[in-house]
Amino acid sequence: MAFQVSAHSTRAVSERVTKANVEVKGERTLKMLTEELLSSSNLDVVPYTGNTKIQYYVPIDNDSNGTVLQGPGQPNPGYLYYGVETDGVEADGTMYFEFIPERVLDEAELDIDLNANGTKTDQFDVGYIQRTTTLPGDVPRLVGVTNIVQVRGNYGAPVRDLPSTSEDDEWGKIFRVQNNGYVLEINLWLMAVTEDRFPHLVHCQGQVFLRNQRPVP
Repeated sequence: MAFQVSAHSTRAVSERVTKANVEVKGERTLKMLTEELLSSSNLDVVPYTGNTKIQYYVPIDNDSNGTVLQGPGQPNPGYLYYGVETDGVEADGTMYFEFIPERVLDEAELDIDLNANGTKTDQFDVGYIQRTTTLPGDVPRLVGVTNIVQVRGNYGAPVRDLPSTSEDDEWGKIFRVQNNGYVLEINLWLMAVTEDRFPHLVHCQGQVFLRNQRPVP
């Protein structure tokens, strides 16, 4: 009996530690995304990706005049220049954040109800957020965690079943531009399955107020 109690307590502590680790790593990934996107402009969700990819630009000193504002003789004096900034290099171009699937979690195959919805028929693509640019030779970069999940075959759908009256029915979408284009909402669903076959589904959510964003027509 003492052994069983001890084993149960050990497992409980281990489960809490696993969930805490997933939450911390998810929040760190969220911070990495929000810090870069804070100064972005012309940010938009790329069509037909289930809200898993966005394109954006940042202010750059394109004419080397010591400021990101266009100078006299430029097309729009006093307006911001937009482009790509990476590793200290600034140039014309576009940047992207995109969900990249890496593996599949199949509830039927695992015999586990991963999202606690009472069924074992769901499938999820598991992957990561990748940063890319249109600069020639630029290498794609992994951003943060590698256990972000999306519903397989239906990206952007709720990862966990929610009541039809819930206002959170779009939480499955990683990127959502709101408030006439001035606010970006980021939703990351992370999945971890322990050695004891116990699933942890963690939701990390944040908002970015896009200070340089132009209003949506």
